[in-house]
Amino acid sequence: MKIGIIGCGYVGQAAALHWKKQEHIVSVTTRRPERVAFLQSLVDRVHLLTMPSLKEFISEQEALLISVAPDTQDDYVSTYLQTASEVAQHGAHLQIVLYTSSTSVYGDQQGVWVDENTPLQPSQTKDTILYQTEQVLSQNLHACILRLGEIYGPGRDIGKRLRRAQQPFAGTGEAYTNLIHLTDVVNALDFALNYQLKGIFNLCNDFHIPRREFYERLCQQELIPPVQWDPSKMNAHAGNKRVSNQKIKAQGFVFSHPVYDR
Repeated sequence: MKIGIIGCGYVGQAAALHWKKQEHIVSVTTRRPERVAFLQSLVDRVHLLTMPSLKEFISEQEALLISVAPDTQDDYVSTYLQTASEVAQHGAHLQIVLYTSSTSVYGDQQGVWVDENTPLQPSQTKDTILYQTEQVLSQNLHACILRLGEIYGPGRDIGKRLRRAQQPFAGTGEAYTNLIHLTDVVNALDFALNYQLKGIFNLCNDFHIPRREFYERLCQQELIPPVQWDPSKMNAHAGNKRVSNQKIKAQGFVFSHPVYDR
């Protein structure tokens, strides 16, 4: 299959490597000229985003993964909504569109369980844009939207990040964790591709404890001082909720990392 990946960052690159090993024809985009040579060593084709339209790139694909990330807070509309609009305009022929959204769209749910039918309470403009992007892709395309929790994995070890982080941390630490390992993200994308999933699916593992407790465990393991918290600052983890993964499990998906491990 010809698979195009718009946004070849942490998730996109891992998915590209996975699909290339399965002998799919993989094409990717990048905004950075200095990455072209490296990406050309991994995939079949690299499209440098210097042209005003993605039409040609989209037209050459049979399936598409959108896994983009903004450079700044001001880039959310151009990075997400404009990309989705182009895909909606030029992607009617695609067998499936995969989009990595975020569980941040649920907002602050006061620690209760949420699933794909829970009314959204986005607390920031960027989360509203992410939801609007989901809507654009869902209208006339065969789209599978994966709402990802906090991604960890190779190069994103949370314990090591705590060692480097400046303290105090924002918030109280009472918000629940909603984590997902990079391996499970890639496996879920491949699962959605193979089974032609359509609709919205949460993608978090089964590890849901207050972040304060989680960080206490990691600090003990890493032999670093305990985390200090500053309740006067806004929590950086997009609201307090426990995200259910039962819908994608019901489709037959099995998590490789059901709880936090490295």
